[in-house]
Amino acid sequence: LKDFTADAAVASGMPNVIKKHCIVPNDPLYSQQWHLTKVQAAAAWDISQGAPSVILSIVDSGCDWTHQDLNGNMWVNPAEDINGNGQFDNFPVGSGGDLDGIDQDGNGLVDDVIGYDFTSGDPNPFPDGDPVDHGTHCNGIAGAVTNNGLGVAGLGWNCRRLGFRCASGGGIGIY
Repeated sequence: LKDFTADAAVASGMPNVIKKHCIVPNDPLYSQQWHLTKVQAAAAWDISQGAPSVILSIVDSGCDWTHQDLNGNMWVNPAEDINGNGQFDNFPVGSGGDLDGIDQDGNGLVDDVIGYDFTSGDPNPFPDGDPVDHGTHCNGIAGAVTNNGLGVAGLGWNCRRLGFRCASGGGIGIY
């Protein structure tokens, strides 16, 4: 480059390099998520951050769907979202919620707005005990709200998650 630009016939020059761009989210715990580096997530995010039409589901011990990094990416069943606000309101219709005891979509699961708890047989996939459990953790890895300046980054930034609880006490069960 030095020899080339020294020629009076050359106005300017620069090296021919390939610059790799990798999206890095602004989530404060991103740097601690070693698995995202291992799977080369930043390079993949240059191609896609997922889409709301993609629905992820973790069959595990439930999901703290109220968590700030999970709530925004929950899939919502429009047929069961009685008040039509695009989120799960886990209280009776008479109080402005989504629970009316009717299976609007005819799939055999009553009030399954964001998923279902097959262990207890109810529409709330929230885990028993500590909400920061295995299922919540796995849901965050797969589809946490990402680049929101909060918590962690998820692989599918814009994907939706369907909440399931099929495990309790170290085993999987179906209601």
